Amino acid sequence: MVRERGSSLKVLKERKIRFLNLGSLKYYEGSESELKILLSVTRAKCHLCGGRVEEVGYARVGNGIELVLCRKCLRDYIEYVLGEGGCRC
Repeated sequence: MVRERGSSLKVLKERKIRFLNLGSLKYYEGSESELKILLSVTRAKCHLCGGRVEEVGYARVGNGIELVLCRKCLRDYIEYVLGEGGCRC
């Protein structure tokens, strides 16, 4: 009989976690190592480029993985918003 080890993953998923990594600026609620484990176990892909996330730029986790962006896509998105899209302040 094979037992599922979903209990530890369930504990990670049910916590609200936000993570932002811009190189010199890092902000996270929770443990960065827990987030990396969660993303590797679920095989998360970047929501913009669709590639496997090696370096997390932004992640929002709630009941599941809500949004994940790799660092390159996050930088591109910020440049787009500040450059062409303008500031929405």
